[in-house]
Amino acid sequence: MLCERIKDSDEGLAKTALETLKEIVRSSTTSMTSIPKPFKFIKPHYDSVVTHYERLPPSFLKRILADFLSVLAMTMAEPGKNISLAFLK
Repeated sequence: MLCERIKDSDEGLAKTALETLKEIVRSSTTSMTSIPKPFKFIKPHYDSVVTHYERLPPSFLKRILADFLSVLAMTMAEPGKNISLAFLK
């Protein structure tokens, strides 16, 4: 549900959903020896969130979404694409 809320037209609601997701990932990541469980639930939504990110106009929301996607891209993007660097623009 939070992945869908990130794409909401209400920027306040989208920002709250994104902050909640970031906190869930942060609190579940005790060690990087395995993929955190929230990543497994987010994976089916990764492509649609990236598409949404690309459509967003420059804004604070786009910047924090880029930070979140750069972390997700390390485990979800195609191998060898270095896509996490693309979100640093």
